[in-house]
Amino acid sequence: MICLEEGQYIAYQLRESISDLEKILGLYDFLRVHQSYLVSVRQIEELTTSGIGSTYELHLKHYSGKIPVSRGRYRELCQYLSKQQIPFL
Repeated sequence: MICLEEGQYIAYQLRESISDLEKILGLYDFLRVHQSYLVSVRQIEELTTSGIGSTYELHLKHYSGKIPVSRGRYRELCQYLSKQQIPFL
């Protein structure tokens, strides 16, 4: 799913792998936070625990859903959030 603007989403099937997209979109402030998720760092509001063990979720601006954060990508994400002064656990 791609968020175009506030409240405007499209489902889009891509031919590129998410790894290829990560390389391209990384130049435009996107981070890979999970095996299946790339997010615009400009859209991150906060990082919270999901309440189930030690799993984490991102809350984004203009999106009511929650994006899972893998344990393997949690540290990189926390470093970024700390630099940007975005609230996280």
